[in-house]
Amino acid sequence: GPAWRAHTEIRDALAVGQGPALVIEKIRAEYTLDIYPDVKSIGLNQKKLFPGQRARGEEMLAEYKQKVCQLIEALKASSVPERSKIMFSERFGLADKLAPRKTLEEVGQLHDLTRERVRQITNVVWERVIRPEIQIKDESGLNETLDQIEILDRLISAS
Repeated sequence: GPAWRAHTEIRDALAVGQGPALVIEKIRAEYTLDIYPDVKSIGLNQKKLFPGQRARGEEMLAEYKQKVCQLIEALKASSVPERSKIMFSERFGLADKLAPRKTLEEVGQLHDLTRERVRQITNVVWERVIRPEIQIKDESGLNETLDQIEILDRLISAS
């Protein structure tokens, strides 16, 4: 795949006597984010984005944030009771950019409910909010999208 080709080019460059500094510059100039299968792999393999990767990273970040914004707008427009909207937002950290996601137990403690009741309420919210145009369809999809946003934010900030 693309990663193997890039690694082969680097090995060949070192074999013909190009110094490590030139090889590092080649990596920085030519590695695109497309060599990785997903954002999680980018986060595991890089501490920051190279200059040539930054624009694509920012594009990807905007796409993921747009998905979350779609969900938030659908939540606001839904007929779900206000308390349920608040609990859903607290559960997934959607109420505030800096708010961490909370466990079912933590949300339950805030609202004097059991963990199971919070789970039931968030499931009802999912059922009422999800429409065909909403790209995030369930809790795992939302958690994955939020993880991708965190990874890209970290990489872009470090660049």
